[in-house]
Amino acid sequence: GSVRFAGAGIMRMIEPLGLIQPQKIESDSEHIIIRPVGDVHRGNPHFDEKYWESMLLEIQNTPNMYWVGCGDYIENSNKRQKHGGVYSQTMGPRAQVEAVADDLAPIAHKCLGMIGGNHDHWSLMDTDLDPAQWIAEKIGVDEKYRTDGLVIRLETGSRKYDGRREQRGNSPCRYLIYVTHGSSGSAAVGGKATALQKTSDVVVADLYIGAHVHTDLIYRDMIYTPSWHDRKACTYRERLYVNTGSLLSYTAYARTRRYRPQVVGIPYIYLDCTRERVDASLYPKG
Repeated sequence: GSVRFAGAGIMRMIEPLGLIQPQKIESDSEHIIIRPVGDVHRGNPHFDEKYWESMLLEIQNTPNMYWVGCGDYIENSNKRQKHGGVYSQTMGPRAQVEAVADDLAPIAHKCLGMIGGNHDHWSLMDTDLDPAQWIAEKIGVDEKYRTDGLVIRLETGSRKYDGRREQRGNSPCRYLIYVTHGSSGSAAVGGKATALQKTSDVVVADLYIGAHVHTDLIYRDMIYTPSWHDRKACTYRERLYVNTGSLLSYTAYARTRRYRPQVVGIPYIYLDCTRERVDASLYPKG
């Protein structure tokens, strides 16, 4: 994008990433929970409908639980694909879009943002139709949709001081979240983790969310942030990386590519509402 100077040594970039409007979540809970909903593949014969329905009900019925769309909501196979999925889909692409939109409509108000995935974007090879964007429009969250590279700015809760919530002023916990679908073809866990970690080369964030590789990954690192104001010590920033799983059981495509079977599931991400700390787990806490 275009750039202009905004101060000594600082350049302000205009729309370099998929920024959406900052969001504030009022919460009396100790944390809010985010489910990274991706690699659903509605329409694939190996799609786990039981898990999908259970997760949607959990999001709907849990007051402090929200979701981020990470792409590949539909199978969307066509004759360009070599694995013949166009003939084995349980429904056509239009019906897949309708089904996912109907499923997500009851929890649309809990969506923090959405991106598309490679399966969604297959349609863009021949048309100007983005099925993921179409889903976002149908459930009324198109202003939170970006093709990829989504930056979410989130405020929630209030910082604790001396064991109590701050009563004066406004000091919420603030989080930067970067969401990409990803493109790694690695079969090894290390390769998948490295691909996700590369997203921290793009933008500074507290939480990096990825998808595509159908493997749950949760790990963290840190980076030092020297300051001109403190000449004796460096502060540091912890960064959490979460790759979502998928809703597909072991497919013929995975067997052909000699991929390992993966457990069906979507992780749980926890944003603390009393201090700026991010955590995640494969199963719900408590």
